[in-house]
Amino acid sequence: MTSPATGSPTPYGLKFTFQDPEGMSSGFVLQVYALADFANLPDGVPSAIATLQTLLDPAAGAFVPPPPTGESLLLPDWTAPVLFQDAFRVIDFQNGRGVSYFAQYSHSVDPISSLIYTFTGLTSDGLYYVTL
Repeated sequence: MTSPATGSPTPYGLKFTFQDPEGMSSGFVLQVYALADFANLPDGVPSAIATLQTLLDPAAGAFVPPPPTGESLLLPDWTAPVLFQDAFRVIDFQNGRGVSYFAQYSHSVDPISSLIYTFTGLTSDGLYYVTL
C-alpha cells in the first residue's frame, strides 16, 4: 500500500468497508493499524499520532479544541487538507479512546457543503490506531 500524498509506504492494516443490502458502499470505512508498523516506515511515526495522544489525555475533558494548525488526524491515506473542523468530542470505546468530529476536506477553497463524520482513536494498550 502506498500513500498518495507522500509516495511513502504505509503499513498494512485491517480495512472494513460497510455496504448497504444492495452491495453499495455506505461510505463508512473502519481501519485498524498497528502503531509499531508506522514506526518501521521510512518516515517513522507520523506527528498526527503524538497529537492524538495529547488530545486523548484523560485530563483534557469531554470536548477538546482541534489542533490549531488544522492537522488531519486521518492516517494514512487522506490527502485533502482540512478546511473546517468542529470541536473534538472524546469518546471511550470498549478497548480504547478516541475523538469524533465533523470536518470538510478539500484541495480548493469551497463553500462548506457537506461534512464528513470522523472518529480517530487509539486502543487502551497503545498498540493500535483506529479510524472510522
